[in-house]
Amino acid sequence: MKKVISMIAFVAIFSTTVFIGCKKGVDTTNQIQNISISAQRAVAGNTLKEIKQNYSLLSPQEKQDLFIEKWNAILENDVATLTANQITIINMLKDFGTTQTFENLLNHSEISDAFIETNLAFFQNNFDPYELYMLVECPYYCDNFSLRKSQTYLAAIDPVSESDHSVKCTCRYSIYCMTHSNEQGNFCTDTGCGTTAECGFAGTSQCTGECRK
Repeated sequence: MKKVISMIAFVAIFSTTVFIGCKKGVDTTNQIQNISISAQRAVAGNTLKEIKQNYSLLSPQEKQDLFIEKWNAILENDVATLTANQITIINMLKDFGTTQTFENLLNHSEISDAFIETNLAFFQNNFDPYELYMLVECPYYCDNFSLRKSQTYLAAIDPVSESDHSVKCTCRYSIYCMTHSNEQGNFCTDTGCGTTAECGFAGTSQCTGECRK
């Protein structure tokens, strides 16, 4: 009799566990394991500056895999809240990032610059600045990633702007500037600053300006 009761209890617990684990249809807790160990360590930095520095050390293929996995996760995790236009944009980014190797884009950034400049207005009309920056440019990623939490993620890793406004450029487009209220303005402007890497589409272009009013 005790064995029967124990078996019934086990089945009940097992069934409840399965239901809880599967009620969303997908397991989002291990998505980050789909990218390389190096990439996992890169996005685990405590600040945006640290994450971008770590990201710069990844191979072109690791960078490509990271962003493709991130776009896939957004399509999976946020599917219930994405509009038709938003899904179209994410697929546009994913298709472009899949058909173009990141090695080629890093050597020919004019290709990704043209892609962004052609579509930027459409992108901006469908995502808020935090979502767009996280979607297009920022390498930050975590398990159960949600584009809807973009502002929360950025507040945690970049609570105060780290730009020094003295020598190095910090932006390519105004996407970055519009997410940083501590900057000197919302528009990316050519100030004669020194160009740096890791701006634009998935960090494949150069930073050529600073945020100004």
